Amino acid sequence: MMDGLYESLNCYRGRQSLPAEQNRIECHLVFQLPEIVSLIMQFLPNHQTSRRKCLPNNKQRLQWIYPCLFVNRLWHDCAARIMYQMAIFEDGTLADFASFAAVCGTNANADHPRPLALQHPVQRLLSDQRRNVYRRSLRTLAVRRLKDKGHVATLEKMGAHMVHLEKLEVYICDPVSNATIEPFVRPSLTELTLAGCARVDDDLLLQVAATCPNLQHLDVRACSSVSDVSISAIAHACSNLRHLNVGRVRDHDLITSRSISLVARLTRVSVVGFAGCAITDDCMLLLARLRCHDIERVSINHCPRLTNRTLRAFMYYCNKLTVFEMKECHSMDDWEAVAKLVERQVLLTLCQQQNRACAEWAKRHGRKLNVKAPIK
Repeated sequence: MMDGLYESLNCYRGRQSLPAEQNRIECHLVFQLPEIVSLIMQFLPNHQTSRRKCLPNNKQRLQWIYPCLFVNRLWHDCAARIMYQMAIFEDGTLADFASFAAVCGTNANADHPRPLALQHPVQRLLSDQRRNVYRRSLRTLAVRRLKDKGHVATLEKMGAHMVHLEKLEVYICDPVSNATIEPFVRPSLTELTLAGCARVDDDLLLQVAATCPNLQHLDVRACSSVSDVSISAIAHACSNLRHLNVGRVRDHDLITSRSISLVARLTRVSVVGFAGCAITDDCMLLLARLRCHDIERVSINHCPRLTNRTLRAFMYYCNKLTVFEMKECHSMDDWEAVAKLVERQVLLTLCQQQNRACAEWAKRHGRKLNVKAPIK
């Protein structure tokens, strides 16, 4: 089978070779196969690191692969596909957003898959065919602190072309509304971060619940119009959900034990953020018991209805717990339970009043507690 593939490749190259290329030293045929070259590039140093961490800007994140663009046309094509897998725009790089959108978001021709071209004229690198290739490669798009309404309109137009997008982060973008995000809502979406997008509401999340069964990560912090209605729908539709953050500083009563109980029963959450929500001990006890083998991080800052029952439940049931944030939860004052969490090296967030009370308890009981907060 491989012999036949090599023979076909030789015939193809014989027909397509340019005169200037006919006299150069030939490399092994393996390194002229796009699939092989792409696979090799994925194992270059720092590739896995760059996929896990959002570095300050795209230039730093992609400096390891940038030289590959200049080896030859095939390497340029393969490297560009990898470079376009992730795009991050924030304060220092928002000026580049329009250029990126011109390549990935403005094309009247229909999107359709294209094979990698082994030979092609340089002047066609930004043709419609290549734009389709690049934008179909995009898997992660992050836009942070977008203030310009023109940029927001451009973002909305891009959504129709992001057919394979898996992770979308739109962070603290005040002008962004449901209409901006709706074009991005596709079955391929697994992570959605809309923290600080205050105009987003239940209607969008109901669409996400109906469209994205594989959703694993949902962050709608400071989206104060989001309520039990949409979070309940997410719980019913997205059983693979692992990360949920619905923390808020106002409209506390819109998120209650009603939706969080469903999240505890129907999903596999391991990281939860309920800061400022009107939740009670009942749903938190349910979460601790049902998700005891999954829960790793819990944020319940500014939840005044929670008591020592919640604190003890997570201390007793959740052996994987690494972070427990309970700032301004003044009904939680079981410092013995806190001491046990500290002994297990769980990171805790307390307010000044809680820290003083904990230190006084430790002094009275001859204990030495080194309470450490998580790094933000």
